[in-house]
Amino acid sequence: MDKENSLLKTQALLDDESAHNRRLVLALLMMALVIFILWAYKNRKTYLEMRYFAQTDALTGIANRHYFAQLAI
Repeated sequence: MDKENSLLKTQALLDDESAHNRRLVLALLMMALVIFILWAYKNRKTYLEMRYFAQTDALTGIANRHYFAQLAI
């Protein structure tokens, strides 16, 4: 009887550890997803800023020759 009780306690502890490990893995995956989304957002924002700087004159802010050449294509 004591052997069965000990076995059941050990099984319960293993189940708890398994559930804890699954929660940790899920948390790590969520953190990785959030980091990827933030990186993609920052990358897109930088791309749009660089495209704006490439297509406009820095002094006047109006479209430059490169912008009109891209429109003609």
